[in-house]
Amino acid sequence: MGTDEDRGIDRVKAVPGLFHRSACGLVTLSPQRSVEADPMRPQVNVAATMDEAGGELLSRALDPAHWSLPTRRVTRDNLCQVGTVQVCASLDITPTLDTFIRVSFRGPDLSPMHAAELLEQFVSKRFTYVPNAEWFVEIDARKWIHFSRKYTEQRLEA
Repeated sequence: MGTDEDRGIDRVKAVPGLFHRSACGLVTLSPQRSVEADPMRPQVNVAATMDEAGGELLSRALDPAHWSLPTRRVTRDNLCQVGTVQVCASLDITPTLDTFIRVSFRGPDLSPMHAAELLEQFVSKRFTYVPNAEWFVEIDARKWIHFSRKYTEQRLEA
């Protein structure tokens, strides 16, 4: 008959001695590991209010060095977490060189009406918010609510 370790493996039970002492660190999580960030999940900035998030994200998004070309995706630098709501801001350039500012929200049970209220708070430092202005609204399959509007009246020149 084998050792306790062998009997534990054959019976497929979690019994004392199932794993060799040197392998225990590979199987069980220590308290430090359980609180570490998941390296596969991008970490986003956190803001206390939508007003604060808008100041940070819009400053970055409206800087021409960070404008999003059709071939360039938004990065985690364009994201911010405010409570349970994620917000993303970018300035998109279309292939025809039109520019659109895009502000997107995602959160549990977030409706387009509530997202519009968050948009008003978000842009308050940069733009005069006019209700029923030319903001286009769309909801994608990942439940992001996107608001976009033209940023410049004239097209950019190449």
